[in-house]
Amino acid sequence: YPTFMNVLIPIAVTPYLSDFAIAFNAIARRAILQDPAWKNGNYNKEEGEVVGLSIARMLGMVTYRSSQLFNQRFNRKMMENWGKTHDEVTFEVESYLLHQGEKLIQRFDANSYLYLLKAMDSHDIGRDRGGWQQALSLMKATVLAIGFKGDLLYPPEQLKHLTDVYQEMGKKARFFEIDTEYGHDGFLVEFEKWGGIIRQGVYENKKAIVAGS
Repeated sequence: YPTFMNVLIPIAVTPYLSDFAIAFNAIARRAILQDPAWKNGNYNKEEGEVVGLSIARMLGMVTYRSSQLFNQRFNRKMMENWGKTHDEVTFEVESYLLHQGEKLIQRFDANSYLYLLKAMDSHDIGRDRGGWQQALSLMKATVLAIGFKGDLLYPPEQLKHLTDVYQEMGKKARFFEIDTEYGHDGFLVEFEKWGGIIRQGVYENKKAIVAGS
């Protein structure tokens, strides 16, 4: 239903998932599938955790945020008990990732995680439509696109390219790149930086609709 929208606001996304992002998902998926505790999807949490899910989450956490943020936050800080135990965890960043992985095991299903990864991989607005540019040509809505600096999964330059192509088709589109150290997670934790763009864009479009009617 390409003509059902008056305003389309893609946020931290691209017309299709890049091979670079698919590569991360492939590693995460492999961690789960090769875990003996997964048991081909028939695992029981009470019989043991799927450690592969925690590894997948650790990898995901690296892609959600920027290298700049990781470096600033941890700054190569070492664990206080480093060298005093048999634990291989040396740096605080390792402890952080392990903690995030363990938390997800307690509240999420490994099979659901696999489906989410495949859903990401298969995302392509041009599939069965002759390509993403052909899909754009079917739309009439004003596009207000918002990308986030340092986003590894959905690079803002790809979203900008989409708006450029849309404009070349003679349609209305604007692109905003949000300056953030959070990478992809910028859309979750810094709403104050981009919320106003949506409010203004929707307001302007409503005025246009009223004037046109």
